Amino acid sequence: MAKEQAAIKERAKAKAIDSKKGKPVEASQLTSEELAEKAKARKARKLEKNKKRRERQKASADVEAGRKASP
Repeated sequence: MAKEQAAIKERAKAKAIDSKKGKPVEASQLTSEELAEKAKARKARKLEKNKKRRERQKASADVEAGRKASP
């Protein structure tokens, strides 16, 4: 019963945006589990992007340090 009520509340919420298409999607089409899954995926992409950025910065700093060290 509680799950059914939670599902009804989820459907009653405002529209969500489908990130792939950028179009509004009725919230009734997304369950709370799906929303949580999408949030986890976003966070994972963000962390991966930050990791790659840090690696690039470190590589560029190492190259710069090498230039300064060698005459």
